[in-house]
This record gives sequence, C-alpha cells and structure tokens, in this order.
Amino acid sequence: MSPFVFAGAVGMLLGFLYVVKNRRGKSKLKLPPSPAWWLPLLGHLHLIGRLPHRSLHELYLRYAGGGGLLLLQLGRRRTLVVSTAAAAADLFKNHDLAFSSRPHNAAAHKQTYGSRNVSFSPYGDHWRQAKRIVVVHLLSARRVEAFAPVREAEAAAMVSRARRAAEAGEAVELRELL
Repeated sequence: MSPFVFAGAVGMLLGFLYVVKNRRGKSKLKLPPSPAWWLPLLGHLHLIGRLPHRSLHELYLRYAGGGGLLLLQLGRRRTLVVSTAAAAADLFKNHDLAFSSRPHNAAAHKQTYGSRNVSFSPYGDHWRQAKRIVVVHLLSARRVEAFAPVREAEAAAMVSRARRAAEAGEAVELRELL
C-alpha cells in the first residue's frame, strides 16, 4: 500500500472520529443513559446475547443508574428500554401521547392503502374513529355471542386433532394446530 493511501485512510478515520465525538457533545436533548459506543450499522445489537431479557437486565444495571430507562440503538432505530414498573407507569401517565403511535412501516403502509387500516394507522382522529367502528360493529356483545358456535367448533376440532395424535403416539405440535 502506498504511503499516500495509508495517510489518506488514517486522515479520514481521524476526521470521522472527530465528527462523531463533537456531534455527541452538542446534543441539546436530555436523553436517558446509554452505553458509550455503538457499531455503525448494528448499534448496540452486539451487546444483546442469546438471552435478551438477561442482557437487557445487565445493561440496565450497568448504565441506567436506577432511573428505569435505558436508550439503545438497535440497528437504525433508537429504542427506549423501560425496566421498572414505576418508570413504565410514569411513561404511560405523563408521556402517553409521545408513545401512543406505531413506528412507520413501509410495507404496511402500501398494503393498507396509506395506513388507513385500524391496525397500522397512526394515533389520531382517523384511528379513534376506526377503532370506534371496530368496537361497535365487530366486538359488541351481540356480535361476539353470534360467533360463539364457530369458536366452540374450532376449539373442539383442535382438541380432537391433538387427541388423535396423542393416541397414535405422535408428538403434538401445538404451533401447527393453532
């Protein structure tokens, strides 16, 4: 490798590190604690092991400092990890509007005609109106009672399939039955 290419690569690396260091210091946002460094494309994913609940608990103990909140960069998404019941209650009580909507999903946006479906629509007037229609017309007591025989027949068929498989000595894979 020529010395000019090497010097250029080292210069670019030092410039990149300078920009990253200065960018972090100028943030005016009051963000929850977070592990100090992350990988460019993975974020903090390398810190999460085979048992994510244990890895998140260890990260909480190391970085959160008793506040109950931990900010992780998972891929391209910033993710807020809430680790205590008190922090969750505070979040849902005082900051409910900030967390009430779903993240944008391009595939769902296309499939549901611009997120017009109650499942993927962002929180707002349209979502409240669609939810009201679903609750009144699909989930009313009379409508739920009307579908009771169908639910009972499906449950009986699932139990009979599981019984036949068990009597034949086969392993019962509930995932397939559901």
